[in-house]
Amino acid sequence: MKKDEKDEKDIKNPKDIKDIKDIPGIGEATIKKLYNSGIVTLIQVANSNPKRLQEIDGIGDETAFNLIENAREALGLNNFLSGVEIERDEEKINRITTSSKELNELLTPPKLRGKIIGGIESMLITEFYGMFGTAKSQLGFQLAINVQLPKEKGGLEGSAIVLDSEGTFKSSRIKQMCEARGYNADKILQNIYCAKVISTDHLNKLLVKAEQYIREKNVKLIVVDSIAALLRKEFHGRDQLPDRQATLNETLTILQNLADVYNIPIYVTNQVMSRPDAMFFMDPTIPVGGNIMGHATCRVYLRKAKDNKRIAQLVDSSSLPMGEAVFRITEAGIEDVEENE
Repeated sequence: MKKDEKDEKDIKNPKDIKDIKDIPGIGEATIKKLYNSGIVTLIQVANSNPKRLQEIDGIGDETAFNLIENAREALGLNNFLSGVEIERDEEKINRITTSSKELNELLTPPKLRGKIIGGIESMLITEFYGMFGTAKSQLGFQLAINVQLPKEKGGLEGSAIVLDSEGTFKSSRIKQMCEARGYNADKILQNIYCAKVISTDHLNKLLVKAEQYIREKNVKLIVVDSIAALLRKEFHGRDQLPDRQATLNETLTILQNLADVYNIPIYVTNQVMSRPDAMFFMDPTIPVGGNIMGHATCRVYLRKAKDNKRIAQLVDSSSLPMGEAVFRITEAGIEDVEENE
């Protein structure tokens, strides 16, 4: 067994733990070892298992256990909540408008429709998947703009992080959408923090850094466009499927923890593939990522229609009824379809 490091710190209230440095029972040497191993946030510690931490030189069984338990306590992950308490937490859910009333309604619980503006909700990963050109990225642009709006207009008065793995982010398109609606484009762009993503490992490291931006830059939305591009680039063949799914699961876990701890919405886009076993009367299009992706998200399928129209089909949600919404893509971004169209 490795020798555990002692520390004179004595923080007993989990609420006082805001950072790894606040965890009782560890010193600067252990903190440095965690940082050097890429573990820099409470969420990362909480997601770890003792075996993983014990692989770091100088961290023994007891230290690993205390690190993980204190991080989980600080984040409220060890608590059982009653149904009433969960209901109270659900009342804290925030939403960002999509700029389409019909799409907002599709993404809003029936009991709240007509009472709130609606849109994609916080503490949840919302996945939109579809073929190329179905407006997945366009919706991400719209949300990155709308999150900055006042709450009474469907925003959260915050900034956005966009993690771009396909090279789809275009500031010129953001400007066009803003100018068409009379928004200050430069101000909007200044509050969108974009990073190019080159691998799944890079994505997970950027998500760790995103936590700092959430705290310091008032980030209220994370957009990942897209997850599938990275998986398809790195993992090939059925023999690599377990590694691919394990990597995807790690990414989704980080995203969900960020959504829960900071009460923010997560919007991810996904690519599709064709089912070779689909019957002639079935839609052969299915999202990449398998069951792990499907179980972790509120899932919406996008497909093209005539005249720049798009059809959004809600195909999986634990709290929303299945349904469809039609919207259109214009110079201003996402808009409702006119009655005469």
